[in-house]
Amino acid sequence: RILRLFRALKGASLIGEMTELVSSEEVSTCLSIARFIVGIMLLNHYIACAWYGVGTWRLGLGDSWVSRLRERVAHDLDFGYSYTTALHWSLTQFTPASMEVVPANTAE
Repeated sequence: RILRLFRALKGASLIGEMTELVSSEEVSTCLSIARFIVGIMLLNHYIACAWYGVGTWRLGLGDSWVSRLRERVAHDLDFGYSYTTALHWSLTQFTPASMEVVPANTAE
């Protein structure tokens, strides 16, 4: 997994190199915005994975955001729905938005 992180960092530096090669200011601005968005999404991905991990770690020990989500939506949630919910929660922490998923214990 650490190697994947290094690949992601290499991809970010590749976008930086592409920005230097472009002579058009508009394209350079678009590449800079794309690099910023990719960075935010990568950071939110790691936060969402940690949030999901904490929620599933506490799953057998008591109440967690994952157990509350299972009660509200369906008892047999697939990983994709749980991950996108965690990613949505992560994104709302960076913006003035809200959602119904909230911490349910002190570890979360």
